[in-house]
Amino acid sequence: MKLWLLEILACPIDKAYPLSLTILKWKSEELSPNPLEILIKGYQEKNVLKLNEATPVKKEVRENGELFVNDLLVLKPTRFDHYLEQLLTGIEELSNVQDKSSWATLQALELVKTEIKTKLNAALNSLTAGEPADPDKIFQSILTQLEFLNIFKYEFEIEDAVIQCHECKRWFPVFENIPQMLPDNVRDPELDQQFLEKWSHKISI
Repeated sequence: MKLWLLEILACPIDKAYPLSLTILKWKSEELSPNPLEILIKGYQEKNVLKLNEATPVKKEVRENGELFVNDLLVLKPTRFDHYLEQLLTGIEELSNVQDKSSWATLQALELVKTEIKTKLNAALNSLTAGEPADPDKIFQSILTQLEFLNIFKYEFEIEDAVIQCHECKRWFPVFENIPQMLPDNVRDPELDQQFLEKWSHKISI
């Protein structure tokens, strides 16, 4: 499961949205060197892309001079201000996410929820303040933040997690990267119990 998927998942019982997510393990936790450490270091150095890797964030200037942007998270070319609004809505939904994995200390989620959110909000305000603004200059000023957000939310895979619905109070496991969003009558109680026992040191349901 990837973080962006939380933006479209709803409870199969009552269709409640958004849901809460507790990350227990990322798929790449055991890799060395640590890919998330590399990504964060790249962010600090304003270069999150791998060698010869093309940016996932694409821009185009239309004939009327308006800037349109799309990426892995906003697939359709979208006017720059509306594009930022969509990304910020997705970041807001990350307030329902907790990281209890071994990567929690790296605080990638907090970086997105705080610094990156602040910079994208400032860019959006500059575009909509009514004063003359250079959209391309604003775009270039936040490109590192946009690239980090894309790579973190789209490329990093969550291996084990718990999804919870605040309305019906049900929980759904994520294991082997797949959210098990099943109604009660087709769930496997033994698998649920095994999952809870495996992660009892991190969660209490």
